[in-house]
Amino acid sequence: MKEKALLSAILLACAASPAHATCALNASAVIPTLFFAGHYILAADINGRRANLIADTGATTTSLETSSASRLGVSLDRRDRDSQGIGGGEHAYRGFARTLRISQLVLHGRFVGGTDAPADPQVDGLLGMDLLTSYDIDLDFAGQHILLFEATGGCRTPTVALARPLYSAPLAYIRADALAEVDVLIDGRRIRALIDSGSPTSVLFRQAATRLRLDLAGFDGPDHHESRGGGPKRIRSFTQVLPRIAIGNFALRGLSVEILDQPGFAVNRLHAGSLLADDDDGQVGAEQMILGADFLAKVHVWISHSSRRLIMQYPPQASDLPE
Repeated sequence: MKEKALLSAILLACAASPAHATCALNASAVIPTLFFAGHYILAADINGRRANLIADTGATTTSLETSSASRLGVSLDRRDRDSQGIGGGEHAYRGFARTLRISQLVLHGRFVGGTDAPADPQVDGLLGMDLLTSYDIDLDFAGQHILLFEATGGCRTPTVALARPLYSAPLAYIRADALAEVDVLIDGRRIRALIDSGSPTSVLFRQAATRLRLDLAGFDGPDHHESRGGGPKRIRSFTQVLPRIAIGNFALRGLSVEILDQPGFAVNRLHAGSLLADDDDGQVGAEQMILGADFLAKVHVWISHSSRRLIMQYPPQASDLPE
């Protein structure tokens, strides 16, 4: 048993002000994860059958690969519009899970998405932010867990149950799905980044690299390669190390990123992701960078929806677990 019990009764003290009373975050779930093939995998029970899901904070919707959905007893219907991702568009589906159990969470009658994207035989789908936005999320990958806390009141600056030193930055919500996005400074220029645990690597899209005045000759150089996301196409890319990035009052040096020969993502009026045009400067409503699983292995992140802040611990330490 660890020295401190984290989850049973945690009071998170807020910044003292008349408008912000003490904020209590109650523990909802401790979800074990396993790092496999560049992804953080968790176990779920869907309609009474075991499923392995990627913990994906960059996915708007919990979704199942079509063949896995069939095995799990989830019927999928084709939607009118396709979904967009790295590598282009793919068919979008919607289905209905009678029961969905993940650790202590038990949900009934949940809609889930579907994808034709080829999946690793060990993986059945994604756990997306549609099921996570009700919680403060401790991405304790140092301790191989995701810890969920249900906010019971508003607060400005929670004192989270992470050992210091701690850093923070405001979350930049621009979409109805409340994906965790932050502003990042690179060489004095501000770009928008998505916290995406489903991406094995951190990514800079072509337009962001152009704004940062990075040399793009690597797309045609001998060391370029091809990357793939959720879409069917492979995208040219090359690896570059960023000397320094700043997120709020935190700075990280030597982050390796994939430079992708693809525009970033904008937000249309229906809140669905769409590719930016090449002449779009991407300043507003656009994701130009992905902070992926490699970043989350270096920096312990707490996504605090209750305070609308990203809280970071560096160097990372495992969170204490409940008794």
